[in-house]
Amino acid sequence: MVLEACQRVIGAGGRMVFTVISVTPGLSGEDYRRAVENGPEFIESDIDYPSLLHQTGWAVLDYQDITSAYVASCRRQLHADEERQDALTTLIGATEFDERVADWRSKLSVLNEGLLRRELFVTTPA
Repeated sequence: MVLEACQRVIGAGGRMVFTVISVTPGLSGEDYRRAVENGPEFIESDIDYPSLLHQTGWAVLDYQDITSAYVASCRRQLHADEERQDALTTLIGATEFDERVADWRSKLSVLNEGLLRRELFVTTPA
């Protein structure tokens, strides 16, 4: 498992800082489907990150929900893409551009509805 390998590399007293995008717990079937559809690959998990970290021998030193900053970043990216539509369309094609913009809008929609969240963890081997 990746977390166990990271622990071996970091060693005692080391720190690991990372962010994840996760599905908000307790969603209904349709909301859960939309969250997974608009999240990154391999977003589905049977267990939340704090529990997973604990089970694999990590202690969480700090946690921050950075979803609002992530939403702002996605909005800036969408805005930049729309501002540079002509150049991007020339570079990647009209279909790819349209799909890219639709993906940003869809991602922003589920983020704004609270279906996905971006989390920052600071951890150390327990």
